[in-house]
Amino acid sequence: IIYADFFKTLSRKDLLSGLGEVVKFNIIAGEDTMCSVQRSLDSLINCDMAEIKKFIQSSLMFKKAFIEADEFDRNERIKLNFAHTFGHAIEVSSHYEIPHGTAVAMGVIVANAISVKRGLMSETFAKKVETIIAPILDEDMSDAILNPEILIAAIRKDKKQVNAQITAILLDSDYKLHLFSDVQADEVTEGFLHLASFIKNK
Repeated sequence: IIYADFFKTLSRKDLLSGLGEVVKFNIIAGEDTMCSVQRSLDSLINCDMAEIKKFIQSSLMFKKAFIEADEFDRNERIKLNFAHTFGHAIEVSSHYEIPHGTAVAMGVIVANAISVKRGLMSETFAKKVETIIAPILDEDMSDAILNPEILIAAIRKDKKQVNAQITAILLDSDYKLHLFSDVQADEVTEGFLHLASFIKNK
């Protein structure tokens, strides 16, 4: 049972955090859903209940397909961790001042910067995603994102990391998700520095 009116009780910070996950789902679900969330973002930020209910439903249906295909999170469902490798590090390094959904949205920007560097994603695609994410990152951001060493140390402590290299899910320009176990620290550093520059200049 989902009681959507609960959203009316949230602080702006928590509402934007929730939208971080919604935006992530709609970016990886394909071009139509990414354009849809872009068109509706102002309404969602302003707590338009009709729009919120629509996106609750679409987000649940998107996640449902992954859960039913991989109930125990061993194969296909792992792809839902897109942006979480970097988002969790931001969340932890900020001592949870940056809430989960906001950190995940920031993690999308880091992941996409790595995808661009690897030739998986065009800069045009990445910038379009950043345009969608920008309005939900208007809260004060912690200095944690400016210290890649701290962030990389946090990533290495994550239970999903199993060796010296970094495991992460990356997105390509065709909305396909890929699991990589060979992400290098210098790639991640560049991704975090790109995020810091994006937040400073948005």
